[in-house]
Amino acid sequence: KQWYQRRVAITAGNRKRNLADITIKQKPLHDGEKFVGQLTVMVQEIDGSFSNVIQVEKNDAMQELNCQSKSRRNKKKKIPLFTGEEVEIDLSHNDQDSPVIWMRVDPDMFWLCDINLQMPDFMWNALLLHERDVVYQHKAAQVLPNLSSSHTTISTLSSIILNSKCYYKVRIQAVHSLAKCISISGDPTINESILVNLYKKLYGSADNEDITRMNDFSDFPLYFLQQEFMRAIGKVKDSSGMTTPTIVHFLYQQLYYNDNQRNNFDDSHLIVAIIDGLTLTVPQKADSKQEQNLKHIKMVLPKIIAMLNVDKKMPSYQQIVSSACLRFIAKLIQYGHIMDNLKDSSIFSAHLKPGQSQHVRCTAIQLLTEFIKNENSERDLNTILSLVEFDGSAMVRAHTVTQLYRLPLFHRHQDSFLNTLHLVQRLWRLLNEHLDFSLRCHLAQLFYTLYGKTTPSCIPSSNFGVVIDLKGQTARSNVAGIPPSIRYSSPFDEKYSSDEGHNPERKKKKHKPINP
Repeated sequence: KQWYQRRVAITAGNRKRNLADITIKQKPLHDGEKFVGQLTVMVQEIDGSFSNVIQVEKNDAMQELNCQSKSRRNKKKKIPLFTGEEVEIDLSHNDQDSPVIWMRVDPDMFWLCDINLQMPDFMWNALLLHERDVVYQHKAAQVLPNLSSSHTTISTLSSIILNSKCYYKVRIQAVHSLAKCISISGDPTINESILVNLYKKLYGSADNEDITRMNDFSDFPLYFLQQEFMRAIGKVKDSSGMTTPTIVHFLYQQLYYNDNQRNNFDDSHLIVAIIDGLTLTVPQKADSKQEQNLKHIKMVLPKIIAMLNVDKKMPSYQQIVSSACLRFIAKLIQYGHIMDNLKDSSIFSAHLKPGQSQHVRCTAIQLLTEFIKNENSERDLNTILSLVEFDGSAMVRAHTVTQLYRLPLFHRHQDSFLNTLHLVQRLWRLLNEHLDFSLRCHLAQLFYTLYGKTTPSCIPSSNFGVVIDLKGQTARSNVAGIPPSIRYSSPFDEKYSSDEGHNPERKKKKHKPINP
């Protein structure tokens, strides 16, 4: 079976011949064979939705599809969809000489492929508002911020967010896309207040929208949407790439005034979402523009530490609140905004011990690995490697090694304080111990990521040589400069010679001399 990545570029209908042009560009992955076969294209026109089947025979192909409708110049008209219902679509932004409103390629998802569909932004706007295919609605919400951040796009995304009949994952994607539009827009009238006002309309009190009502998670789509609102609001930046004080103050209020007394469900995931949003607002540099933001962030830090301590006494589900608090503190440490008494790795090391939730331990491992990379802490590296050697949880051991090669402490042949002979000896010893198969694979990947296939640069290479006796069919190495912990598994070592094999108790066999 072949997987293909198909780029599909669609242009507007041909004005003279009432045709729709479609261009298909294939890019096979891993030099695979090109796709040859039939491809279904569903064209939404003024008079309805029509299915077209095109034959793909080349990597690059251009097809002309006959339009079943005639172009009309009226701006609004009730248009039948493929579901049979009729909706009123504003056609003022469309090409007045083309009957095509939007297109969908392979709507039944018959082919295993990645389709990159390219259409004008007004087609994506109409598709997102009126299409009933949630897959293409979700794709439209993803694509629109990359094409346009105009008022039309923002109005379309806002309508989807407020539409309770729309699928909740499409609404969630619209929230993140709207945050991206606000951040990249250069229009001063488009600011963070758009997203905040939408949140107040959905979750504000009936008497006063500025006051968030008490938690009520009986409506699950609104519950999941509320969580993503917090994270999306934290992503909003101004034209200079900075978070405005309005955003930080709003998230701080959501955390401080969160009320779950009359709710039948736990609010741990909502608290985590608010903390994640605050984590996204932490500035990298403490300049004069960010003084007010840092003031709010330092105000929320005691609240975060208190929630971290409370979560130990009354743990949340998998202690996810503790994980979010650790991520917030780690970001403050990374950017240098935290107090000196907390600016070390002790808070992460304390959450590595057994007895904590595995979710918290894995989060602490990830944050401690980032701390080791930034601070070149050899002591914390020994703590991490001790987990691989002695921890009783197979999941924690595998996650530790995975984090070490996903976030390499140094690159190959790089002069680093952590690139030591002791690290090479320790990793090599772990590789050759009788560990489980999965962990050995992760360790091999880690060793390859750090050192590649060559000898590590920290190993002395003097006085190394191999002596091969062709007549006696033996090989002997001079490994004076190689550490003993690495030398024992060398293929040229005498105890691994062809005479004795891997078992030292095996009797030596007498070989007949080789006749010239």
